[in-house]
Amino acid sequence: MKKKITVVLLISILISLILPSSMARADFLNGAPALIPLRRDTVVATRLDSSTRVNDQNHNFHTFEVDGQNFIRVRDLAYMLSDTPMRFSVAWNSENRTVELRSNSPYVAVGHELTKVDPGGKTGTTAGSLIFIDERLRNFNTLNIGGETYFRLRDLASAFDFSINWNAQNQSIIISNGAEQVAYSISASQGQNARRRILHTSNPVIALTFDDGPGNATNAILDVLAQHNVHATFFVLGNRVYGNSDTMVRMANRGHEIGNHSWSHPRLPRLSEARIRDEIINTNNVITNVTGVTPVLFRAPYGLSGNRVENIVGSLGLPLINWSLDPRDWQSRNANTIYRDVMRDVRDRDILLFHDIHDATGQAMIRLVPSLLNQGFQFVTVSELMCFSGITLQPGTIYTSGR
Repeated sequence: MKKKITVVLLISILISLILPSSMARADFLNGAPALIPLRRDTVVATRLDSSTRVNDQNHNFHTFEVDGQNFIRVRDLAYMLSDTPMRFSVAWNSENRTVELRSNSPYVAVGHELTKVDPGGKTGTTAGSLIFIDERLRNFNTLNIGGETYFRLRDLASAFDFSINWNAQNQSIIISNGAEQVAYSISASQGQNARRRILHTSNPVIALTFDDGPGNATNAILDVLAQHNVHATFFVLGNRVYGNSDTMVRMANRGHEIGNHSWSHPRLPRLSEARIRDEIINTNNVITNVTGVTPVLFRAPYGLSGNRVENIVGSLGLPLINWSLDPRDWQSRNANTIYRDVMRDVRDRDILLFHDIHDATGQAMIRLVPSLLNQGFQFVTVSELMCFSGITLQPGTIYTSGR
């Protein structure tokens, strides 16, 4: 059975060139025509700051979008794929004075070549450029901003025999190589400053979720998540949003997913249809007003629903998200117990349930997040988990994991 690897790159991608020898690099930077321009146009590009984690190291980079097309630096893409079957090398061909890419060849990065470069402004020049890939000359659309060259993702996909599809529901681009059964997905997280990450199915993937906040531990949890560059999903109560607006904005801007957990945490099966609708609609409205993000997920208080509640939630266009692992932090309120129970029971594609209203939960995260990372677990939001697992969320349907 062929191995399937999926890579999730969260927001848009960009690339620039790598040159192997100092002399060739100097020639290139001094104006040698490494890329042969075929046409030039001045454009305004949208810049997106991004981040990925490769070999337990964070790699921060930036990407650009022009007219809906993603542009990425060659060296960033090569680095991100360096430990996957889709790896490729990047070299400078001094004889032909062109950049040369070679598939299924190891990429070795020189430290300074992966330094995040500030390209300055957002106005750049697009051009058609010639480049060698597996000894074949290709014509690429490129973007030059501040002396950095970026390649259009679609051109690279074509050159390496990827297929590209757009998943409208998950707001993601699915890139796959049928020959090697490898798929790459690019998902946009919520939040203005959401960042791109890379994930592999060879390692387990989990989604941390936090209910009932914003609360006492929310900011402490956000600190831990930021420290380790991981993302989570927060199912918030509508009646807590306005009083914690700064926390809500921080949550959204860090790229965490925000879900709807009702307005006042009632037992929904006991309420009338009108009350259930008010609980959900009012919560979505207040979250949107404060953060600019409209939740696309709903978690029923206590996980209680039933056919009637599910039908009502479905009529509002929302799936119901439960969980597969509950360390019962609300019961023990002990950081050591929470840590022990999660480390003992966690599995690939789990949705974990926590509550960010308990200080012990925030304390547990200090140990839990790095321990799970050290064991190879990768953190995603719930929506990303479902996209990563090939699950299309349906309104009114209950989901408990990515399995």
